[in-house]
Amino acid sequence: MNKKALSLCLIIFLGVLALQKSFAHETSPSASKGDLIGDIEDLPLFGGCGIYLQKSKGDVFVFVGNIGGTPATMNIDGRDTKLEMMSDGNPENIKKKGLRFTRQYTADEMAVQADFLITRVCGSKREKPELIECTATVTVKKGGRKETIPVRGTCGCIRYECEKR
Repeated sequence: MNKKALSLCLIIFLGVLALQKSFAHETSPSASKGDLIGDIEDLPLFGGCGIYLQKSKGDVFVFVGNIGGTPATMNIDGRDTKLEMMSDGNPENIKKKGLRFTRQYTADEMAVQADFLITRVCGSKREKPELIECTATVTVKKGGRKETIPVRGTCGCIRYECEKR
């Protein structure tokens, strides 16, 4: 092989290597816009019972949590992140439309707050209901960045459905 061909092969190799490194450092599409909150990529299911929040009905989930509080999962800054619950403003007997409560979570250098409003209670009124529909705002703080989004979803067991109104 002559020097020109060897030099050309070396340049092509280094170019491919540089491209490979740049692709390896890309974040997921959910974080590429600079948003902190993205779509959960690896959805955990807590036996079908939990808190499942999405930006709009039929959308992918942005928050999934255990009814008991910990663990919870969000995609923050391009990666699925496990959250630990720090405070539970969840009342013992959630049976009433219009009830509000707040939960706070943390992970590494991040803080997450979810402010819930119960919009519909489904199932037995005597004991804890099987499913609660809610709206919420979820705020994520990481470093000097902050993002708040409105979401909707359910708390309870997703195998139940509210009767049509």
